[in-house]
Amino acid sequence: MASVNAEREMNTRALGTTTALLSPLAMTIGFFLMGTHWKGSALMLNCFKNSLGSLLFLALVLIEGYMMDGKQTAAADSDATVNSISISMLVLSAFVGIVVGDLAWLQALQMIGAKRVILVHSLKPFLAAIFAWFILDEPVALPMLY
Repeated sequence: MASVNAEREMNTRALGTTTALLSPLAMTIGFFLMGTHWKGSALMLNCFKNSLGSLLFLALVLIEGYMMDGKQTAAADSDATVNSISISMLVLSAFVGIVVGDLAWLQALQMIGAKRVILVHSLKPFLAAIFAWFILDEPVALPMLY
């Protein structure tokens, strides 16, 4: 049984690593496709992208629910609680991050082009570390920056 769990964990890590490596490639391809082929407004692209993502997420939830039918998950045993404040924060976070953030990002894609957006996008981890140090007083060490 232990070897099955170890194998499953190794497969999960391999899948996660592969996904993490392919994600920037897919994003870059998406940048260029949207930058060269989308002729509508950034708002309409954001609506299309969010609608497609919502449909895919709904399909994933339904498939996962079908596959997990009757099985107990680790999350069901946790102390996590769902209340109106946590749901409100989740909705606010989704709205700001997905609707407002993506709209600004797509507008930038139309205004300055894919190459410049990718350049700015690649600076985000470094800027996040610097702002975390400056604003939140988080420790930043040299190994964290590369």
